[in-house]
Amino acid sequence: MFIHGVRTLAERCREQLGMAVTEQELGDLKRLERDYQPTRYPDALVEGTPRGAYDRADYQRAAATFEAAGVRVEAVWQALVEASEARGDDSDPVGGPW
Repeated sequence: MFIHGVRTLAERCREQLGMAVTEQELGDLKRLERDYQPTRYPDALVEGTPRGAYDRADYQRAAATFEAAGVRVEAVWQALVEASEARGDDSDPVGGPW
């Protein structure tokens, strides 16, 4: 199963792994996904371009959310690596095919 949305991924981590993810974080990720679509698919906006649809405050909010998500992902990955090392397992920490 593939998950394409960061909000869905966070929800699954909360539900299936018991990871603490707040409603505020989910809301921030939802806005980040919404902001991403017109930059990836410029014709997704009803009219105009992504450049005209966003201002500096939108950018700053999205950048802060992206930065916080990146910090969180790094911490989770490091915890997975450490758990794998503690088990003496030298394979991929999450057992993926990559």
